[in-house]
Amino acid sequence: MFSTPKDLACFVRGLLNNELLSSTDMAKWLKPASFTSSSKSQAVGMPWTVLRPTSLGLDSGQRPVDIYTMPGRQGYYNAYAAIFPEYQLGYTVNVAGVGDNPALRALLDHLVRYSVPHFDTVGREQVAENYAGRYGSGESAIELVVDDGPGLKVKSWTTGGKAVSDAWVEFFGSAALNAVDADVRIYPIGADNRWRVAFRGISDMNSTGIFEDACYTWFSHGAWLYAGLSVDEMVISLGENGTATMVSVPGLRQNLARS
Repeated sequence: MFSTPKDLACFVRGLLNNELLSSTDMAKWLKPASFTSSSKSQAVGMPWTVLRPTSLGLDSGQRPVDIYTMPGRQGYYNAYAAIFPEYQLGYTVNVAGVGDNPALRALLDHLVRYSVPHFDTVGREQVAENYAGRYGSGESAIELVVDDGPGLKVKSWTTGGKAVSDAWVEFFGSAALNAVDADVRIYPIGADNRWRVAFRGISDMNSTGIFEDACYTWFSHGAWLYAGLSVDEMVISLGENGTATMVSVPGLRQNLARS
């Protein structure tokens, strides 16, 4: 079996646009089947090789970027298809000739290092324009901003005049993490404009041992319930132009219109 450069480009574009697979089936296909012994948590899928570089110089800080790659070879012809789900971005690289495999890897490396930081910056600018702002008023409100960290930072969040971060520190952070404050951020988690709220306790207690690199907020997702509904999940409603108009927090019964 062989493919032309045009065939590969159409294939990758069809995957990104969910023309060949639904978003659900695509997510299942991208799911890793096993992990390698690499310290950078590289993974192997069916048929993907998942790379997770952390040194791309992103505005959002040093963090892993998942790159789903699929190499192929026939004689002196080599190709690479690469998909970046986070940015809805894909590449195909094709080379031919003796010693083409090193050239193929070098080309893909240059594409990633010079283009991904640009798309990361553009994405953050779009998020700042469409999502950042204040929602609600008075005693129940939330303010979202874009800073140098990942996701959207929750600059302030109150319900009934009380700071939600203070409540989290009291209920979860003080005993488990010796936290005195919390850095609160939200991240998109899939369809229907659902966002995950992540609370990170700010503490002078360093994590050690097997939990040195662990993310406590992932372990505690869904633990904060109010009247049976999750407090650490939000739904952001969008207008026709793609701009956020309302933030809803089912757990707190909040429907906060953009100010």
